Amino acid sequence: MAGIFHFVSSLSVQDFAHALRAALPRGRVHHVEGELLLLDSADLALRRRDWSLSLSRDAREAQLSLRHLERQPSLSASAPLRPPPSVHDVRAPRLQARLEALLGDAPLRVVQRWHTRGLRHECVNDDDKIECILIANEYRAAESKTHPTPLFIELIPKRGYENETAALARRLHLPWRALDHDLLRLLDERHLTELIAQQARMPRQRRASAAVAVALVLLEHHATMCARAEPGGAAPEVEELHDFRVAMRRSRSLLRAFRRVLGRALEHHFSGEFRWLAQATSRLRDIDVLAAALGEPGADYVDVAAEDRAAIVALLERERAREAQRLARVLASKRYGRLRRDWPTALATLIQHPARDAPRIEACASHVIGKALERVRRDVAIVETDYTAAALHELRKQCKRLRYLIEPFAGLYPHNRVESTQAQLKRLQTMMGEICDRHAQLALLKGTLWRRAKGDAALRAALERSRAQLRARLAASDVEGVLAALAEFDSSRQHAALDALFQAPEA
Repeated sequence: MAGIFHFVSSLSVQDFAHALRAALPRGRVHHVEGELLLLDSADLALRRRDWSLSLSRDAREAQLSLRHLERQPSLSASAPLRPPPSVHDVRAPRLQARLEALLGDAPLRVVQRWHTRGLRHECVNDDDKIECILIANEYRAAESKTHPTPLFIELIPKRGYENETAALARRLHLPWRALDHDLLRLLDERHLTELIAQQARMPRQRRASAAVAVALVLLEHHATMCARAEPGGAAPEVEELHDFRVAMRRSRSLLRAFRRVLGRALEHHFSGEFRWLAQATSRLRDIDVLAAALGEPGADYVDVAAEDRAAIVALLERERAREAQRLARVLASKRYGRLRRDWPTALATLIQHPARDAPRIEACASHVIGKALERVRRDVAIVETDYTAAALHELRKQCKRLRYLIEPFAGLYPHNRVESTQAQLKRLQTMMGEICDRHAQLALLKGTLWRRAKGDAALRAALERSRAQLRARLAASDVEGVLAALAEFDSSRQHAALDALFQAPEA
């Protein structure tokens, strides 16, 4: 199926119509005004596969179209003016069968609604046959008082005239600019921007739905991630990588904890995507931590000779460059680009279409924080009974997740009590983090770096001496320090205070 040519123009509809008549005197022009509805399942299964289902309608008729992005419609059919509530209700057999293959018999929802105003020009050849159709529209979001988009233009070839249409797109001299992406990508961006602005103006009580409140927090984390790692760009530097990973961890914690209100299908898909991205960044983060520890040695490496530290740091710089190239390839991948586009689109849909019976954030936040607190207690008991590095690492992760759930909704609880809870969790997490980081550094020194130093006896000797110094820091006294801190936490009245603080109110 041939592609669509996309353009944008700063002209008004009327001025573009004049320019078009001068450039293409042959053809039939119709000025149209109507509405474009984009339909999808609740978890945006179509958009995640780069498909779009649209219902375009005006005063005379409505048409339902399915197409792959960057391509012209593969299936179209006349439809009622009202959107079908589910795949089963699509009355075009071939279109319904294709949708069932993509979605099953899923309910359909309107994820975007645009008022359109523009023109449709049928380009004809000397034989008076239509070779292609030019559609130019301004788009204004429904119930929005903002200005419409610039004039977005599609040049759609008819079957059998793909080459002629491509030649026409190259030779036409119109006041427009070619777009690199499907115009639906631009509508996604515009829709998200307007939705965030709309939510900022909305009274606080209207944002009390748990799905809306969580989605707004997730959008903030997404903005942080986007600012730290551009698609196709270089791997983030040390601080940017840290911020990127923290925003991603916060997103994963919220997504998993609130999966019942966000949607399990959505959680399953995007949790897998974030897990893939986290794995692509983990080695680079371990290298940065070890390089910082050696570059300005604290207690762990204070007795390591300066020349040994310099040799290992030089090796780490080479290894970071290698890992940075790998991460850059991930950031340039279609999968990462799709994640950056689809994730905010899914969040925007949640904000725009909260379920009528959705729980309020007050009750939902207390419920998920209470469950996370129970998990922390179980992991504390495991560490106290049978200490292992893996158990300590898991406990540290759960403490982080608990903090990430409390922080965005701290305003729902008494300030002093929440602040005290956060400080205690942070203190425990920091102590455990130091030990967990040592285990990660030890694995790096005796694993990847050891293999990279093959054939270099001096460098391997430096690695061995540093490894011995680090092993000494992983002494029983450090373990006893963690166990003592956990015992102190247990012996205090923190558990009762936390239970009272995060007791779920009535929904």
